[in-house]
Amino acid sequence: MAAIGEFSQAKELASDVMHQFSHRLGKKHPYTLTAANNISSYLRELGSVEEAGRLSETTHTTFAARLGESHPSTLASAIVTANCVASLGDLARAEALDRATLAVLRRNLGPDHPDTLTCEANLAITLNVLGRSVDARQTRDRVLNLMRRRLGELHPHVVGLTAWRRLNRDLEAQPW
Repeated sequence: MAAIGEFSQAKELASDVMHQFSHRLGKKHPYTLTAANNISSYLRELGSVEEAGRLSETTHTTFAARLGESHPSTLASAIVTANCVASLGDLARAEALDRATLAVLRRNLGPDHPDTLTCEANLAITLNVLGRSVDARQTRDRVLNLMRRRLGELHPHVVGLTAWRRLNRDLEAQPW
């Protein structure tokens, strides 16, 4: 649903899933946290930024405690948290979180991995909002070129970044 812009329906579905996982597996199970991560993204898209921020902070902290700071799910959650922090207006903190997450993603997944590019794209947007337009444009253009080659011109992340929109990092529950 989120992939086609139906964030309200996506939030409802993810909320149902989260409650089922929470009831059956526990509040701190990675599947429950995965659903919470996605709900944070959808809430931010729907304009419930403060609620999204609170949920993303809790989710990210719990992912880090359960799976470690370098786990892919923790890093994806950090991307969502940085987006929420930026939407709440704390751009310095968003930049710091983007940069810290980006460093780990580059080291663990490589500079051209889609998650790395998503994080770097969001950093470019933060830099642009901070008025550092030269750095922002250079970063965005480099990321756009890589995304176009890897994902294609019509991929939602390419389209979003072209319009200077923050990119979400939704998660799918994976076998652990």
